[in-house]
Amino acid sequence: MNFMGQQRKEQQTITEDDVIEYVLSTLFNNLDVNELHLEKDILAPTKIVFNNKQLEHLRELIISTNFVKNSVGFGKNGYMYLTSTGITQLKIHGTYRNFLKATHGEQHNNIVGHFTNYQGDSLSNTAPNNSADNHQHDDMAH
Repeated sequence: MNFMGQQRKEQQTITEDDVIEYVLSTLFNNLDVNELHLEKDILAPTKIVFNNKQLEHLRELIISTNFVKNSVGFGKNGYMYLTSTGITQLKIHGTYRNFLKATHGEQHNNIVGHFTNYQGDSLSNTAPNNSADNHQHDDMAH
């Protein structure tokens, strides 16, 4: 309870790898659909609200994996699909985290942010220490 007598919502820390893993697995599990909208089809079911800066950062991170490309064309803004490289690597390694372990020998757990409206466990929180003080944020072009 806070000083106003209201219950404090539990805070959930989500790493970049958590979100990338979730997006890639969602795309992989929906290969029968040509493309999915990042916000509406992939992130909305998590019930986590991302601000515009977080969404742009996530979109850049996801595209930088070279596993995903943005769809191009009228009405395709926000849609993405797995590349043949993405499909192949996910078939070989099973998950993005396994791919990172195989190619880099470690996990990267940069914090995306802290969310107080997290209402499910669609995204895992597997980082051993998710303290924001222990991670540097890469805001890329922001």
